[in-house]
Amino acid sequence: MALNIERLIYWELVNDLKKFKLAAYADLIVNSDFAVCGGLGYEVDRVDYDVTMSFKFMECYKYILKDLCDFSTTWTGRDAKIFDDCNQSTDA
Repeated sequence: MALNIERLIYWELVNDLKKFKLAAYADLIVNSDFAVCGGLGYEVDRVDYDVTMSFKFMECYKYILKDLCDFSTTWTGRDAKIFDDCNQSTDA
């Protein structure tokens, strides 16, 4: 399972459930006096369950100033952006 919110966070969750055995049984015992005794039971192997999570945060930057004489390209121009570029961080 992964959650990706662009320009904010990437979260990945990996679940791993290993194979295990589960046994259930029922019995009924009748003795010589015809007394009846019933029983139920179960047996379970060790259950191994691994969870691994990975978070990657976005590292974004914005050019504050590209040209001292022209502010329109950085803040209000046709190609102006909130963030100029974003990259994912390394696993943390």
